[in-house]
Amino acid sequence: MTQIPSVRIFSWITFIPLLVITQMASAQVTFWSDQFNGGLLTGGFEVGTVGQGSGSFNMPLPAGCTIHQAYFFGTQVGAAADITVDMNGTPYTFDAGNLAGPLFNTGYGGLSGVHAIDVTADINATITNYTITVPFQSSQISNTWTEFYLVIGYELVGATSVNVELYFNDQDAGASNFFVLNTAAPLLTANGIGFATLGGYASAGTDCESITVNGTLLGSFWGGDFNSADLTWGTMGCMAYANGAVTGLGDDNADQAINNTDVVSDINGLVINGSNSVNVQYDHCSGGGDNHIWLMVLAYSSDACTITADLGPDAALCTGDALLLDVTQTNATYAWQDGSTGPTFNVTTSGDYWVTVTSVDCNATDTLHVDVSAPPVFDLGADMTICAGTSLVLDATSVPVGNVTWQDNSNSATQTVSLAGTYWAEVDNNGCVRIDSIVVAVSPAPLINLPAQEDLCIGESVILDAGNVGSSHLWSTGAQTQSISVSTTATYEVTVTNAFGCSTEDSTQVFVHLLPVVQLGPDTSLCEGEIWSLDAGILGGTYIWSTGATGQSINVNTEDTYWVEMADAFGCAGSDTILITYDPVPVVQLNDAEVCISETVVLDAGNPGATFLWNTGETTQALVLDSVGGTFSVVVTNAGWCSGSGSATVAFVEFPVVDIGEDAELCDLDTLLLDAGNAGSMFTWNTGASTQQISVTTGTNIWVDVDNGFCTTRDSLFVTFHPLPEPLEEEEVVGCFNYPPYKTRLDAGNNGCTYAWSTDEENRTIDVNSYGWYSVTITTLFGCSLTDSINVLEYCPPQLFIPNTFTPNGDGINDFFGPSGHLLADVELSIFDRWGQPVWSGVDGGALWDGTISGTPAKSEVYIWELRYRFVEDVRGTLGEYKQAVGHVTVLR
Repeated sequence: MTQIPSVRIFSWITFIPLLVITQMASAQVTFWSDQFNGGLLTGGFEVGTVGQGSGSFNMPLPAGCTIHQAYFFGTQVGAAADITVDMNGTPYTFDAGNLAGPLFNTGYGGLSGVHAIDVTADINATITNYTITVPFQSSQISNTWTEFYLVIGYELVGATSVNVELYFNDQDAGASNFFVLNTAAPLLTANGIGFATLGGYASAGTDCESITVNGTLLGSFWGGDFNSADLTWGTMGCMAYANGAVTGLGDDNADQAINNTDVVSDINGLVINGSNSVNVQYDHCSGGGDNHIWLMVLAYSSDACTITADLGPDAALCTGDALLLDVTQTNATYAWQDGSTGPTFNVTTSGDYWVTVTSVDCNATDTLHVDVSAPPVFDLGADMTICAGTSLVLDATSVPVGNVTWQDNSNSATQTVSLAGTYWAEVDNNGCVRIDSIVVAVSPAPLINLPAQEDLCIGESVILDAGNVGSSHLWSTGAQTQSISVSTTATYEVTVTNAFGCSTEDSTQVFVHLLPVVQLGPDTSLCEGEIWSLDAGILGGTYIWSTGATGQSINVNTEDTYWVEMADAFGCAGSDTILITYDPVPVVQLNDAEVCISETVVLDAGNPGATFLWNTGETTQALVLDSVGGTFSVVVTNAGWCSGSGSATVAFVEFPVVDIGEDAELCDLDTLLLDAGNAGSMFTWNTGASTQQISVTTGTNIWVDVDNGFCTTRDSLFVTFHPLPEPLEEEEVVGCFNYPPYKTRLDAGNNGCTYAWSTDEENRTIDVNSYGWYSVTITTLFGCSLTDSINVLEYCPPQLFIPNTFTPNGDGINDFFGPSGHLLADVELSIFDRWGQPVWSGVDGGALWDGTISGTPAKSEVYIWELRYRFVEDVRGTLGEYKQAVGHVTVLR
């Protein structure tokens, strides 16, 4: 079926589904141009610089739509090897055979280009999510595959028409590329005009690309794409267009032109209504020749006509059948190929049929072809049954001869079958189809379950049954019954034939065997605990003992009558019986012992009246041990020559060795750590402690008992603690070294001790003439030491000095007048002329008069000064009361 979309009457335009045009001047390369009722969706996946990955994107196809056209694009950067990419589980191979546009240079390897695969037949309108998976590529920037892009045009009943234009890049990468996008239909600005770009290698770094449409800058796009394996790369415009409106998909915003990775825009405000071209310019931000453009997409509405003409797909009819063509629409007229004007047309013969549907201002035309053929005649035959292992030839040769398709999709005229089932053939004579079927049953050969061999004992017989009730039987003995009874060695054969004539033969070998002879030996007497082995003496049989055992031999250790019944490999059995009796065995009980070396151990074997033999050589009933340990064993034999034995291990434990040290002398505040050793033992100190170690801080007599569980040892010592020296009486002293005696004395106290000052002096007292900290270490006659320190602080009496003359002439000598002194804290200085008028004042650091009055040098004469001040009264920085002073000063110039 070839459909011509609806167009306005005054502007008849035919759109070709796939059109590749050679570039002329700066015009674009048009890949696809079409108009249809429905919408357009685009989306894709960017690999970036990682060379591989998987990305998913939505294609929101509306419910009830059908696919009009779909293309899967792959972008080849440089001389990349062929690649197979998976989309929703279907592999697609991009190679030289599907190169769809001109080659151009991107600066990344060899020449680059766009590849296109028509996937219209593969797209399911109910699927709205797509996943593209790209395999590993060794090259990741040059000579590689980067973007993969899906474009779907769909038809939808009730939707308005949409025009779609796809353009390829035909220019090498440069600082600026200019394209003229010529459209197949006029651009109407009453509806949205969608524009999207598929670009390559725009990174999140410094790379970027600006887009200008008809002289207006849309903006710059660069940075990572929302559906990229490498989130720092890729720019991919994703567009949805339907009913005259354009929206973005993914992270693209429909209410803006271009922002970061958003490369879809509604450009109807930049286009002249009714024009047939759009000028697009791409400028690389850095001015270099980077960032090529792969694909540009325009979607717009140029026709508001709602008239459609759809006769359906081309059809095939059988002789006698009819096809009703119906294009009924409101307010429309109709013109068929034979001149008829009704909304329907009935087809019964082969030929081409077309119709033009016309409304007030537009029309639509559609065409289809119909073939009428005679029905094929053939017969597979009646249902039938065959024997297993045979076959049946089915023949589908027809008149007239047609194309044969069997139930297994094979296409030969005949088919040989050997399995049960329903078989059918479909014969197609140019679209006129007839189907015939046959049921084939398979009768299995009779199943005979005779054993391969039967083994009998003398005096036994066996019944051989060939089964298959209702069939005929013939035995090698001449018998014709289903079963026979046999008791002699021979080979017996039978043939069974069922109602379908299917036969099976089988046979059995029968052997008759002698009975086995079993001997367990004479009755036997043993000692208690002794084990006796009973052996049936014949290999290869099965055994049942009186104990329940089933092996050829058993071991027994209790008094009883034992019997065994033995059956050989053929089931022939023999038996025997034996009596076993037991005498008692001496019982010897010896216990292990571990004692202190000061104790004695006695081992007694018991059993008076028996004979004894120890491993020490002694033959007494009891063995006495007093110091040497070890393992001791004895054998005891009674009057019945039954022997028993026993052993015991005896260990003698030594006293623990304890040494907590000699008597000790320490200083107060010292700690003495005592360790009794012997880890794991029990400890008892006279302090009440029970640990291996204790700490001693006071003088006393100390002892400890150490018990290793068998022996106890005590050790003791005496500890003395001596006092420390007394600390210094003062922490600080105050002095003034500006006046005699220019020093002060420090005293460490503690008569009878030795001294070590931080000044390297060793006397009890020292004289110092500088301020600061002094430390001393004091050591008693017992070696007990104490280190202490004292701070020497400065404090000298406060003083005030005021001159009576100064020369403010700028020579750097006596140029300022003001107070000075020692420990002077706060000052307020005021200057008055001789009439008592204030001429200058200053406080603290600013209380120095430079001999000017309001910036003018003061006259050389006497001036009155008034000073308010206070001193630091002590070493702690305490401030005293404010004081006042008045005087005269003479300015000399």
